[in-house]
Amino acid sequence: FFGGIKLGAGGLVRAYGGAASSCLRTAPRVKVVPRSEIHVSCEPTFIGIIYRTLSGLQDLNTSYCDDGSVIITAKAPSTDANKLKEQIRSATQARAEVEIRDASPDMTDEGS
Repeated sequence: FFGGIKLGAGGLVRAYGGAASSCLRTAPRVKVVPRSEIHVSCEPTFIGIIYRTLSGLQDLNTSYCDDGSVIITAKAPSTDANKLKEQIRSATQARAEVEIRDASPDMTDEGS
């Protein structure tokens, strides 16, 4: 009530615009990297090959199924996902099933 009537529309725009501008200037910059989840289903004999191919990726997890198969998941930059899929399929002679799913983006701090 007080600010709107006393300052008027133009005064409010100047007051809040300056505050918003100041916040944006001082806020840390964040780079958003689109990520994909890679799901690999394979025989246990291929675990080493797949781990080497996916080494260095985020959230590398392994699950063992009742039927003896293994499911390995990891998050990779979306730009690399298809290349990794082809590397796994080639290294396992297409005996590993690879599925790529969209994942939430990863944000990395780039400083100010």
